[in-house]
Amino acid sequence: MNIVVIVAMEEEMTPLRKRANAQKVDQLKHLNIYEAINPDYLLYLVESGIGKANAAMGATIAIERFKPDYVLNYGVVGSIKDYIHAGDIVIPNDFTYHDADDTAFGSPLGRVARMLATYPIAAQLQPIIKHY
Repeated sequence: MNIVVIVAMEEEMTPLRKRANAQKVDQLKHLNIYEAINPDYLLYLVESGIGKANAAMGATIAIERFKPDYVLNYGVVGSIKDYIHAGDIVIPNDFTYHDADDTAFGSPLGRVARMLATYPIAAQLQPIIKHY
């Protein structure tokens, strides 16, 4: 199994890279790419740069190059919940896209037409995510 993890910043990458014992294998433009070999899977860590465009570019290159079974986004994020605070570690069961407003076309807030309202996290990824 191949897993790609997209990380925006070096400050977010460093603890993950150390925990995974990942080694740098390439640099494409501004993307730093690391690899960790585990008996059950190959883990590719891609430091993409900040923002959706950089994350999308990093994910696209990683998907094309490594043909992953899963792509994860890892790092510091905001929260719309009062009970989640800076420094908390959150491992979701599913996620919702909150950067969209297609309500004028009848979609609920956060859902884009013809897309799912929530996306479940694959159950087999939960132990891997918790490990790192």
